Amino acid sequence: MVSSNELKESCKPALRSDPDGRRVENWVRRPVTDVRLRYKLRSTSGGEACRKINSDRFNRNSHRASESRQANMRSGREAWAWVWTLTAVAMLLGSATAQQAACNAADAAALQDFKADFLENGVFAAWQAGADCCSFVTCNAAGRVTAIVIVADRIGVFPNPNSAGRVGASLGRLEALQSLTLIGVRFFGPIPRAWKALSSLSTLYVSLGNFTGAIPAEIGQLKSLNELLLYVGQLEGPLPAAVCQLALLQRLEIESQQLSGELPSCLPKLTRLRTLSLANNRLAGSIPSALGSVGSLEYLGLNNNLYSQSIPATLGRLSKLQTLRLNDNRLSGFIPPALGDAASLMEINLDDNQITGSIPYSLTMLRNLASLSCNHNRLSGPIPRHIGDFQSLTFLGLSYNRLSGSLPAEIGDLQVSATTGTVGLYIDHNSLSGPLPNTLSNVGTLSASYNRFTGGFPLSLCVSGYNVDLSHNLLDSGAQVGTLPRNPSLQILDLSFNLLPGAIPSWLSSVTSLTYLDISNNRFNAGGIPAQLLALKNLDTFKAADNRLRARLPTGSFQSSITFLDLHNVQLVGSVPAKFFPSFPNLMYLDMSRNGLEGPLPSNINQLIRLFHVDLSSNKLVGKVPDLSALTQLTYLNLSGNAFQAPVPSIP
Repeated sequence: MVSSNELKESCKPALRSDPDGRRVENWVRRPVTDVRLRYKLRSTSGGEACRKINSDRFNRNSHRASESRQANMRSGREAWAWVWTLTAVAMLLGSATAQQAACNAADAAALQDFKADFLENGVFAAWQAGADCCSFVTCNAAGRVTAIVIVADRIGVFPNPNSAGRVGASLGRLEALQSLTLIGVRFFGPIPRAWKALSSLSTLYVSLGNFTGAIPAEIGQLKSLNELLLYVGQLEGPLPAAVCQLALLQRLEIESQQLSGELPSCLPKLTRLRTLSLANNRLAGSIPSALGSVGSLEYLGLNNNLYSQSIPATLGRLSKLQTLRLNDNRLSGFIPPALGDAASLMEINLDDNQITGSIPYSLTMLRNLASLSCNHNRLSGPIPRHIGDFQSLTFLGLSYNRLSGSLPAEIGDLQVSATTGTVGLYIDHNSLSGPLPNTLSNVGTLSASYNRFTGGFPLSLCVSGYNVDLSHNLLDSGAQVGTLPRNPSLQILDLSFNLLPGAIPSWLSSVTSLTYLDISNNRFNAGGIPAQLLALKNLDTFKAADNRLRARLPTGSFQSSITFLDLHNVQLVGSVPAKFFPSFPNLMYLDMSRNGLEGPLPSNINQLIRLFHVDLSSNKLVGKVPDLSALTQLTYLNLSGNAFQAPVPSIP
């Protein structure tokens, strides 16, 4: 059983601060022009209680999401829909060509041999011996196999232990094969050397193939290869220099393998290479400066490796480069100012390294730069004022660094539009201080927890803001800073663990867009809890615990949408008003423990049939506990520390 404190903490919405992905990811990489699938699985299940409470909230739970790339990513279901669409198209094409010519006998035999290499689990159901193979693969007019698409389920299809010879080698006999797509076909062995005979092959795409051993030098004999895409396996050793013989290669993506060593110095020979992604390997040493000579590169992904030393300044020569991902390495030194010369850059991800210094002014020259992420580094000093000079920046990640000084007002100069949306600003876990500027009307998401900000809350954050986390700071004024917009947009606001004094600010009751509000662990000590605040039509979660309100509960009748109400240890006094519980028809979580509530517990609490958590412990409630049998969803009930007549029920 999860404790009540753990449940309350786990149900707090959080902010993403890193633009690389999600905890649950089934996704297709950037330009999926031919609808190929690459997916990762990092599933994380949460408690049913929190799913009920936070089902529609912004969820961080890891620093892996970029607002600038969301439009380019598909969910797992969409990805699989694309793959099945591709499979259907391939089969239709096969059927159409079959009317012109039956499948070549030699090709049909090669396919049956390939099928025999694996244990049947339904993937090869259509591959019947004697059937026209052009009904389940794509053929040309002469009946030769030109394309194969095999999509196994997520368990995959496994090799037949009784297979004779090397698994999959028979495909090397398909002389006209141009495209090979295998998803979940697990070889658990080396890349077949026999595939070197596929002289017409332009696309080799294998995901979850579990290849082992080194990439064979024979790969260089695939002279027609345009795309080499190998995801998830145990390929090891260096990337062979033989890949430099693939003069037509445009996409080279070998990810989530065990590659090590240095990259071949001949890569600049690949004059058509647009994408180089070697993420999630064990490449070490320094990033080769020679990569700056691969002038055709548009995407460079060396993230999640073991690279150290500094970022080579030669990368600034890549005038066509749009995406640079060097995150999750061991890089040190400064961000090279020369990167400002890579004029096409739209995304820079340097997260989780050991980079020092500050953001160079030259980067503001990158007119198309939408995402700059430097979370989890050792950047120091103030955030430079020239940060406002970026022309397209909508994501700035500077969390978990050593930044100090104030937040520059020039943040408000970052330009936004209907196309670019708002700015996502992630500066949590630094040593930033001083009052927040009231120039943040362009900010949609602000993660600024664990700093030393003082003063009050700038109402400019209600103009475009959606999710604002200012918890664990030194905010010490509840006074209104600026003017509240007529139609505020702010939905999630966390002001917990600050020094806010006096009464709960009255302007909060006018932020009608709020769905989540946490003002717990402050120094509020007057004014009570405004009924207008509890009655905000969209408010789903309200936390005000660990304050010193010294007040009674609202006595009037109101209608609240709140499902999660935490008022523990706020020095409530008096009785529970008769109209209080009926005001919360949707309530699921109630904590009013450690207060001074007196008198009987109103029997109409049994109207709150959605309740699953009730904690009224450590009060001064008396009398008989009302019948709670209607509360069939209860999984936690704590009425201890009161003066109820026995018996006093409890759950668990």
